[in-house]
Amino acid sequence: MRNDNPIRVICIDDHPLILAGVRSMLQAETDMLYIGEAANGEEGVAMFRENLPDVTLVERRLEGTSGTEAIATIRR
Repeated sequence: MRNDNPIRVICIDDHPLILAGVRSMLQAETDMLYIGEAANGEEGVAMFRENLPDVTLVERRLEGTSGTEAIATIRR
């Protein structure tokens, strides 16, 4: 049974295997909705602003804008 108000999640990580694993796990959850992923901090911030997820999973070490910088931008 699908939850009418699922927890909306995005993932920001530069490793395809991590993204695939997180996507697979969350898509199996009935109370969560995997709404997207990004491979770098810039894409992640844009995705966050566009979707306003409930949860954002972020790898700290990313090329370009680091995960730490992306988190700081999202929090502002």
